[in-house]
Amino acid sequence: MWRHPYTQQTNARHTPQLVLDWAHGLAETVARVLGEESPAHGAAAASIDQAKYDSLISILYAPGGTLRPHVDAELRGHGLALSLGASCTFDFGGAEVELRSGDVLFAQFGTVCHAVLATQPAAESAPAWWRDEARRFGRDRCSLQLRDRAWSLRPHPTDAGKLVRRTVRRVG
Repeated sequence: MWRHPYTQQTNARHTPQLVLDWAHGLAETVARVLGEESPAHGAAAASIDQAKYDSLISILYAPGGTLRPHVDAELRGHGLALSLGASCTFDFGGAEVELRSGDVLFAQFGTVCHAVLATQPAAESAPAWWRDEARRFGRDRCSLQLRDRAWSLRPHPTDAGKLVRRTVRRVG
């Protein structure tokens, strides 16, 4: 965890610069291609390109792991999620998709309800390099999530000039 978008906490010893640079480069490329190939999606392309991606959270899933339906409340703009390890069934706004290792999802996680419905066994769906790690650490899947943490701040309701952290709103 580096600069958690709500708490600003960090347990990393160093800035994950390689991952941050990769995320910004990928976002720039995706935004450019999306804008060129689908001008109707210009606003989404701009949002993907303009996000700072300055918060990194790693969520590890045990065999069969899930994540309850939720909205990352108040995190506006696009976020990035990179799937590593075992495949999972992911619900995004009522649409179920299979996310495999290496898949990247750019989405507005702060406005759309999403959940991990099921994690497939690593032995059946993860690349060989991950299966070795899964056996060692007991985790079948990892989701690296990059967000723009500036959107997690809001003005304090009674103390002008002070900012407070926003919270995650659970659904269901």
